[in-house]
Amino acid sequence: MKINQGSSLLPLVELGKNKGYELIEATRSNAIFIKNQYFGLFGIKNDQLSLLYENKEIYTRIFQLFDGTLVLNGCDTLCWHGKKINQKKIQVLPKFLRRYPPIHLAKKWERFKKKSKAHIKSIVNFIFFCKSIIFFERIVEKYKKNKKKRFNKDLYMRSL
Repeated sequence: MKINQGSSLLPLVELGKNKGYELIEATRSNAIFIKNQYFGLFGIKNDQLSLLYENKEIYTRIFQLFDGTLVLNGCDTLCWHGKKINQKKIQVLPKFLRRYPPIHLAKKWERFKKKSKAHIKSIVNFIFFCKSIIFFERIVEKYKKNKKKRFNKDLYMRSL
């Protein structure tokens, strides 16, 4: 994880508690902590994170439906980039496999993808192998033609 990727608020609250701090306020991009000994001065009766942080405008939730469809709920835009999240592009299963009850095609689909990838790789390798043979044969043919032209006795005699 890079330093500029950020972290969710809950691990920061837990880290703060381990270090002797309590969360007293949370904004969209900041968390304010104080030492445990001063927590009572703020009159906060319940320091549950869900009560302290109510800004849910940037929450994004992904739900799974019974058929395997993924549904976005909440913010559907990347906050710092302004780019929309396309619900169709986050689907793990192709549409024809999204069924309930599951018909166990998902496992077959994964096996097919693995086999087809291996098959495609072998086809590509074979094509490159054939191309290299054809390329080599063409070079040999050109060499033979050039060799014949260079050492053709009749042509040599005519040129004299």
